[in-house]
Amino acid sequence: MYHPDVLFLSMLPWEPRYQRPHHVALGLASRGCRVTYVSPQLAPGGSPGWSDQGDPAEGIRTAKVGSTARPYALSHPFPWAAEDRAATATSLEMLINDHALRCPLVFVNAPAWSPPLADLLRRMRLPVIYDCLDEHTGWDVEAASWLRRWEDELLHASQLVLAASAVLERRLRRKVRNVLHVPNGCDVDHFATALRHSGILRNRLSPPIVGFFGAAGVAWFDTALVVAVAAARPQWSIALVGPIEDRVGELLSGVPNIHTLLVRFPTKISLVTAAISTSPSFPGSSTS
Repeated sequence: MYHPDVLFLSMLPWEPRYQRPHHVALGLASRGCRVTYVSPQLAPGGSPGWSDQGDPAEGIRTAKVGSTARPYALSHPFPWAAEDRAATATSLEMLINDHALRCPLVFVNAPAWSPPLADLLRRMRLPVIYDCLDEHTGWDVEAASWLRRWEDELLHASQLVLAASAVLERRLRRKVRNVLHVPNGCDVDHFATALRHSGILRNRLSPPIVGFFGAAGVAWFDTALVVAVAAARPQWSIALVGPIEDRVGELLSGVPNIHTLLVRFPTKISLVTAAISTSPSFPGSSTS
């Protein structure tokens, strides 16, 4: 069976989150693919190139590419300067050649990768899969117009399009036909270890403990709702597990029964899961 090399252009760095991109990358690696996972945080300054970011799992190596005139995070994009997209395309080509990737499958889940990817595809004929894991235009009103344009370009450059929800599938099928609905799932083996109570939080929080897993950002997390729940149920301990944006942290500060925890994903998440009483889906939940 053929196991292609994979150039994984993600919208999330490898840490600290553990979500759909990580599950997919690990799944590909477990089936014999060599996966090169490229960080969405591009390196500013210097000449085009890439840097090794370690091998977090068997079959997966992580890398960061450059060079851009200023720090650039594809999860919070701004319009590409021509020299930046060209330098990033060159950096990706160097990464492919230096890692001896054999006609790699390009797996991309951030529309902001589209401009440098288009430049790369003019130099190299590579198969592309676009994994649409969210409604990207909903995060940033200012960026919505160019994100939509970049996604349209990516759709037509892809041999296969994956949609994380039925809503996304219907929207994408109005533009291209090669769309497959692949919903989010659960790492059953990992969470099976949470069937017995771990007690890992009992020395810090008093029960009942209400847990939220995922990133909390002002663009998608209903901070006001969480604060209102905490005020209405002062006897509850509310544990927010995952990276918290600074602005969200400021809004939550001073609420005595809201606690933020940053654990190493995925190694500690099952232990924390086994310590909470319930895990409701507050608006913005991003576990997958």
